[in-house]
Amino acid sequence: ASKDSLQTRSLKGCESAGKMQRVWRESRRVPVATIVRESWANCIGQCHDSSGGRWNTASNSEVCCVSSDLHLWIAFISSGSSVAQATLAKIMFEKICLELQSYNMFSCAASSVRSLPRAKQFNLPFSLPDDLQAAMAGPEFDASKDLTGNKFDLVVCTDEDARREVDKLDYPQSTASKVLNMLDFLDVCKSWPEFVEPQYTDICQDSLMGSMDFATCNDKMKGAIMMRAVLGLEQFLVQHIPKNRLGEINPSLVPHSLTPQMRRVVENGH
Repeated sequence: ASKDSLQTRSLKGCESAGKMQRVWRESRRVPVATIVRESWANCIGQCHDSSGGRWNTASNSEVCCVSSDLHLWIAFISSGSSVAQATLAKIMFEKICLELQSYNMFSCAASSVRSLPRAKQFNLPFSLPDDLQAAMAGPEFDASKDLTGNKFDLVVCTDEDARREVDKLDYPQSTASKVLNMLDFLDVCKSWPEFVEPQYTDICQDSLMGSMDFATCNDKMKGAIMMRAVLGLEQFLVQHIPKNRLGEINPSLVPHSLTPQMRRVVENGH
């Protein structure tokens, strides 16, 4: 049976549209777990430059790296020519990683499927609201070219429209397996962390989880959905670090999203 038919079959017996959505998203995350573990395993001993270029640290020790060891380079991509949604997702993700102490494990870039990077990027003040920063930012890479060069460990589409547009690009099969939909991680987190702002947490959780059409949601609902989704993405990525790589984590900078068992391995060495 095809993957789609198996996923459709798993939806039978669901009592509500919201539950159907949760089951659907969970089924789509199952194959992603293997991809994420492989991405973590393959990132060891490599580093990235600011444009996503990769080198082997053993043969390029003179290269100044953004990071190395346990580190993933993530591309956020939105549909069409506007990069605002991808940039907002990136900003949210980076703030979450700062709060959850995983900021040294990820580097991110944002673009859209049909946009070209500016010749010169503007340095926007951090004091600007997130949505205004996103509206003013330009694309940071050329999706049509950079996805073919294996520059990113993971490619995160902000919604299903972006996923469909990315799938039409001419990139290798090795990249195809790394393309994810951000909204598939919406219900990984079971509750809001304390640091999340009320503008997101005030929205009814049932409405949030049962939202059927992201594109038709109002801006407030879209913001809450995106925040919950990138929270889930961070947790999912951190909790799928292979056990034999946990020793790469600095015991003085332990990500909060690790499971208790993973944390014991990092802190005690077993």
